[in-house]
Amino acid sequence: MNLSDATTIKRLHESMKLLISEDFHLIEHDLSEQSISHKLAEKLQWLFPKYNVDCEYNGNVFEENGKKRITILKNDLRNKNLLRKNEEDLSDEICRSVFPDIIVHIRKENGSNLLIVEMKKSSNNTSREYDTMKLKAYTNNYYGNQHYE
Repeated sequence: MNLSDATTIKRLHESMKLLISEDFHLIEHDLSEQSISHKLAEKLQWLFPKYNVDCEYNGNVFEENGKKRITILKNDLRNKNLLRKNEEDLSDEICRSVFPDIIVHIRKENGSNLLIVEMKKSSNNTSREYDTMKLKAYTNNYYGNQHYE
């Protein structure tokens, strides 16, 4: 059930257009990122009917504990001032639990992960560096590929 990248991107753009046309109130009034993510996920579900679309989904059938985790080099986190104090004494690689804002996938298998979305509102002043690192970790074999393309 592989969709082309072009089809996936087209459907993502269409879902964002629907979000703006139908739920602009959420954006206009600076409401929570979670409520905006939820509405975007609803649009994505309609456009990807053969997939599951989940918010904050942390399941991974390949992990012993069944939870989604990524591995990031400690120096990459340190260089961006994203290393937590309790991680300073750990090995060169840091393994963190993650909760993607939205994923388009098929539950209970890792080979059908189609799309992952990390959201940040323009009014959110926190660094986007960590979200960028997480997205790279989902697709980079070195960091522990979650089978996202």
